[in-house]
Amino acid sequence: MARYAPGPGSLVGHGHRWLLLDERAAQEQLLARLWEQLSTAAPTSEVVALLDAETAPEVSWVLVDLTPGLETIRARGAGHADAEHGRHSLRVGAQAPRGTHPLVGGVVTACAV
Repeated sequence: MARYAPGPGSLVGHGHRWLLLDERAAQEQLLARLWEQLSTAAPTSEVVALLDAETAPEVSWVLVDLTPGLETIRARGAGHADAEHGRHSLRVGAQAPRGTHPLVGGVVTACAV
């Protein structure tokens, strides 16, 4: 389970894989394709290839795959990931969140996770 802070960006997450994008990538068709890739365990390289092909270079995002043995963090622009004591946090240029909500998986608007 993750905790997210509501905001203008988009959070797509399933299992060990979470992707946070800034508000410029909030296109329904793109989010649906990203959800499909993350929820069907497509390789991280395919998710990154889709992001590179379908988002403008100025769009910020951060992708974390915490699958044991495959741990990967990829980011572009203002996308940023931190890890402390086994907990990971993602943000795309957002201030530290004030209030957070639980999320097991899905697609929501968010500024941090």
